[in-house]
Amino acid sequence: MNKKNKTLLLCSILLSLNTICSAESPMLDQAYSLALSGDLQASNKLYQKLLKDSHVPKYEVYFSRCLVDIARLDTIGSDNYYSLATKELEKTPDNDGILLEFNYKRAALLINKGEYGKAIMVLTPYVFKQNASVRMQSDYLDANYRLGNYQQVIKAAALFWHEDYTNKPLYGIMSVADSLFRLKKYAQAERVYAIILQSSPDNFFANLSSAYCLGMLGQDSQALDIYARSYSLHPAATDLILNEANTLFAQGKTKLANNIYEMLKTKNPDKKKQINLANAITLGNNGYILSSNKLLASLPDTDSREYWLQRFTNYMQEELYANAADVIKKVENTPLHNL
Repeated sequence: MNKKNKTLLLCSILLSLNTICSAESPMLDQAYSLALSGDLQASNKLYQKLLKDSHVPKYEVYFSRCLVDIARLDTIGSDNYYSLATKELEKTPDNDGILLEFNYKRAALLINKGEYGKAIMVLTPYVFKQNASVRMQSDYLDANYRLGNYQQVIKAAALFWHEDYTNKPLYGIMSVADSLFRLKKYAQAERVYAIILQSSPDNFFANLSSAYCLGMLGQDSQALDIYARSYSLHPAATDLILNEANTLFAQGKTKLANNIYEMLKTKNPDKKKQINLANAITLGNNGYILSSNKLLASLPDTDSREYWLQRFTNYMQEELYANAADVIKKVENTPLHNL
């Protein structure tokens, strides 16, 4: 994506956040529209004119310019306009609500452009207050999750919500569940995913993660049922479910993993060869050489580099070096993903 298209995309995000500061000024709306269309020169001229218009508070113009510069990835410009806006806003009585609403929109746009650390700085003065906005709190959790601050997500959510997720934004709750998942706190994570699935039963990723947690907790039957549901929700995601089966196998959950392989082959017979190959690779990589070889022997052996690479790997583990030498050229001369 080139710079101009990225600018337009981020500007469209700005519009979706309803960030136009004043409904009373058609000229301010027009300046926004010009920014959204990419005509920044004409937009800048209107902004300059608006600064001379006593009917439009200057802080609204500066806030508007701040958001446009965030969308344009101009950090210096956005910081400068934010500073000008807050100085102007100090002249306005009872301005706390105005600044809070703007910073909510500002943080949301920063998150959309990947400035997670800066978004956290914007949100921190607000989110720990009594009666704080749950959406600002959710944005704070989301930004921390994206930075890998999983412990901070869990700690902050406990302070915010005390494990009461009623009427909380889904993405905020997902940040908590996913952080617990990343920290391998599977029992706690599964409880939060279960809450999410009560209100959003078709959430594919909540289903997938819940199934993995249940598998790691030894609840194989429930896990398999939810993996089957995940497939029904998104059949194109067979590879994601297959990867989870491979991971579960490596974690010692071999019975569940094998049941997932069989479930996927039943539901998606067109991918049976691919699933069997993934299974054979997982078997070989985890020391089940005879089982891996048996499964490989049932597959076509001429058109997949992964097939020949696993044969080579198995031969090497068995110290059958002559056999390994025979297949090395086939590893080099066959394409990937061609079963």
